[in-house]
Amino acid sequence: CDIESVLDARLAYFRDKVLNELPEFEGLNPSIEHFARILVQTLAGSIQTQRLSALAVKLWENESAWALYRKEY
Repeated sequence: CDIESVLDARLAYFRDKVLNELPEFEGLNPSIEHFARILVQTLAGSIQTQRLSALAVKLWENESAWALYRKEY
């Protein structure tokens, strides 16, 4: 599995979109916390490897505000 290709495809899906209008964010505040969780969940479903023990995404809103979501396998 080419993880970089999977990540690029997922980011392309979200790029230039209004997050509130996407089905993944239905009923949610489009916060970076929710975005990090949704991104990890969608990536986890696309990355198939036995060597992966965890997947984490850290998103920055600005220099001091960030959110991290981690999924253990």
